[in-house]
Amino acid sequence: MCNDSHHASDRTVLSAAVLNHLKDLTLAAWRVYVFLCARSQDQPFPASVPTIAAATGLGHRSVIAALASLRERQLILRTVRGGNRPNVYTIVFPVRGASPSPAKPAKGELSAPPPKKTIPTETGADLSLVARLARA
Repeated sequence: MCNDSHHASDRTVLSAAVLNHLKDLTLAAWRVYVFLCARSQDQPFPASVPTIAAATGLGHRSVIAALASLRERQLILRTVRGGNRPNVYTIVFPVRGASPSPAKPAKGELSAPPPKKTIPTETGADLSLVARLARA
């Protein structure tokens, strides 16, 4: 699972394949991802939003948004345990050269609804053609 990282007692090294997938993340998502990688030790682990917030210096809403962004990019998996127990997170390391693709969520993982179908239009485009394509 963690073939693209190396864990030592005081550091976590990420490969270029992982870094390429992270280049568009917000600073908050970076902080959360680094915390999760350092904490994972190549195993799924429980972590609550307050724990992540305290460790990263971020607010609760920022942590929640960062976790959503990381799940969206398929860099982490979340298993919801329910009740008063913290969620369990698994780090997913992308393969070099692979672009993130939609995958079915694991059992207990929440998923977002699929995006609505849209048709790009140019200024001055024939709207009747666009309407016919939309019905197809």
